[in-house]
Amino acid sequence: MEAIKAETNEEDEVMIPTQPIDIPTPTPPPTDMQLMLKHMADMEERLKPKPKVKRKASEKQIACLERARASRAETTKERNKLKKELKEKNKIVEKKFVNEGLKKLKSNDISDDENSLNVSDYNKPNDDPIHVKQRPISPPPTPQSHHQRFNFK
Repeated sequence: MEAIKAETNEEDEVMIPTQPIDIPTPTPPPTDMQLMLKHMADMEERLKPKPKVKRKASEKQIACLERARASRAETTKERNKLKKELKEKNKIVEKKFVNEGLKKLKSNDISDDENSLNVSDYNKPNDDPIHVKQRPISPPPTPQSHHQRFNFK
């Protein structure tokens, strides 16, 4: 046992030198004014609006959005193509109409006596059955006729 005690004593003698421990000096307690300012700063922090966290779409939603965008792009391309074709068709129809009108005017200039149009022809009333027949104008009702009609006394 003495051998063990001797070994421990030898280990105690070989000590590693350490630095002295620095003990901080105590800070003085805060004043009432410092406490109030700290309290006000804490309240302002709590009242500040917190930034909203954006919701992120899931992978499934992102895939659906991509498909929808692709199909929308296709339909807009088709729509624009159809509009362009319609515009071209309208131009062609308009050109044909103008050309036919010019041909008629040219033919009217050549045979002016045969196909002349009089403005007076358009001012004459038509005897078409489409037009509504006019009623004869009656005088405005008198108060007496009004009383007679509704039997007022």
